[in-house]
Amino acid sequence: MKRLTVISSLNSSGSIDATTLDRLLSRASVEDLHALFELLIDGQGGDLERHPWPRILAWTLTCPNEIRMSLVSNIEGRSSPMHRLRLWLDGYTERFDIDEYAALLVEAEQEEQFTFVRRLFKNAAEGKRQVSPSDLKVLLGYGAGRSSLGRLDPSLEIALTIVADQAHGFVMERHVGEVLMRHFAVESSTDYKVVGLFDECAGRAVAWGYDTDDNISRKAKPKELFFCEGRKAAVLDKEYERSFWWCRNKPCFMPSRSCKPVEEWRGYTVVDMLSILGRSWSDEEYQLFLGGLNRLNALLARLNCRSCGHMMRPQDQSNFAFYRATKFKCVNDACAEKALVYLNRCWQSKCLSVIDSRDSKACSNGMYICSVCNGCCSSKVFERRLGAIRTVGQAVPDGLMQLVVANAGHAETQEYFCHACGGPVKVVSDDYRKTLEWLKGHCRKHPSVKDGGQRSDGGWWFKLDVPPEKYVSLKKLGFQLVKDKRFNTPLVAEPWSSDKGSVGSCMNNKCRMHRVPRYGPKAVFIE
Repeated sequence: MKRLTVISSLNSSGSIDATTLDRLLSRASVEDLHALFELLIDGQGGDLERHPWPRILAWTLTCPNEIRMSLVSNIEGRSSPMHRLRLWLDGYTERFDIDEYAALLVEAEQEEQFTFVRRLFKNAAEGKRQVSPSDLKVLLGYGAGRSSLGRLDPSLEIALTIVADQAHGFVMERHVGEVLMRHFAVESSTDYKVVGLFDECAGRAVAWGYDTDDNISRKAKPKELFFCEGRKAAVLDKEYERSFWWCRNKPCFMPSRSCKPVEEWRGYTVVDMLSILGRSWSDEEYQLFLGGLNRLNALLARLNCRSCGHMMRPQDQSNFAFYRATKFKCVNDACAEKALVYLNRCWQSKCLSVIDSRDSKACSNGMYICSVCNGCCSSKVFERRLGAIRTVGQAVPDGLMQLVVANAGHAETQEYFCHACGGPVKVVSDDYRKTLEWLKGHCRKHPSVKDGGQRSDGGWWFKLDVPPEKYVSLKKLGFQLVKDKRFNTPLVAEPWSSDKGSVGSCMNNKCRMHRVPRYGPKAVFIE
């Protein structure tokens, strides 16, 4: 290939089209390729991140190793530091400078930061280089402070802190709390979740046969379960005589926690890093740690002060133990909002939603009401709390003892209260539920159920052709009757609720939860 041919192939901007590039590459000698690279570099002002460099680099992978290394070395020698980092991240070069690359890492996107650490440990697994404590120290040095160009991702810093400090095991306060408090001391945490370098739940594994993987399939993972927190049972499953892990009150027959072979390095987690470094860890400790991360991720969306946006800090707990704290407060001196905020998971295992005192009122027993299931308290929960307080030798509050003695839990008395106003909720009966299911199943299929559908809140409505006394019966069951000028008879509807999982309707006419949908401009609720 003549140098003149290469020059004539370049357009006015110093670039080259893909077809011409492929033609030149297919018949070029090594010397010609170096000349082509130099011309392209000169033509693009040394900008190696513009077209056609990704195409050229991908093409070098088809060359014999010696030629590829020569060509990549030429490109590398002319690259900016950031482009050299990306050449290493993409596997084109083995050149690695921890001091140079760590300083650039804060400018990279989250996924590139994760890839950086995973490739570093891949090289260690392959014996190409060691990962030393000083390497981890260099990387963590860019997490403690913030660069004007970016920062080390909090999830990555948590993982590196664990690896560097594994003598202490998995410690939420030391390895998570301090990191997140530092990162989100002056900015929002609402959109952040701890991700990436921990074993994520792949879905609940169900079994239908004996102990082979062929008899396993994955279902959807439980609500708000980010990481695999299943705990191995001490006994075998009675039906299939195989091991299982207990997770969110159901068995899982294959956990998502495992060390990965080097060819799966892009999925490396913190335990792979520990294994590569030859360090031991407790799977039980790791499982408990991942459970703590799951609870933390559920809380992170609510940890911001709604007045100033700063991250609230836990009260009456040391070492930033906010994954197990329940009371939080804004510590921003410039913020006028200093009210104590209660955050906790709903005690009902089928719900587990986050209860936020800013959105929920307390029941008559002083317990905040879940906005999803309307649950508030249970005598069994009071008894467990009493037992825990006695176990640690603390003084038992008089109010708690009175609740236990009186067996006053509302779950046992089947009393429910509205989370918006604290007033009583009319409980939906079994007859109501059975009737609703029949109406849904026969909508437009039965002569009596002419039409129907769902509102924006998920509640159902129906247009019926039934005698007048039937409407009276439906209203007594708990359905609402809605007039519409288009029809002679009212529409039958579920009580309006902003919460699909509500157990009933609020009895307080002035409460915002006591609303009904408007099916037309003249729709009126019939009391």
